[in-house]
Amino acid sequence: KERIGEVEGTLTQVKAQSLQDILNFPTMLNAKLGGVLAQIGAADGAPTKQQYDVFGDLSQRVDEQLKKLDEVLSKDVKDLNKMIDKQGVEPISAE
Repeated sequence: KERIGEVEGTLTQVKAQSLQDILNFPTMLNAKLGGVLAQIGAADGAPTKQQYDVFGDLSQRVDEQLKKLDEVLSKDVKDLNKMIDKQGVEPISAE
């Protein structure tokens, strides 16, 4: 649970409960990436080099988090299911 929460907290702002809270807590990767895409989509011309650079950096950081999530789902859930199976309970499926 902690590892999934860590990934979730890096990708999204989990502390924000209301619209006012977005002023009180930092913007996370999903909002940053969305902001860059909105700027690119609103422009009349081609994306700038800086927009490509920021998009590339944010995309790489998102991919790192998704890789961590894949590790949790493939290893940790499998280990948890083994422990659950020993107790005779139905295993958890991530599909």
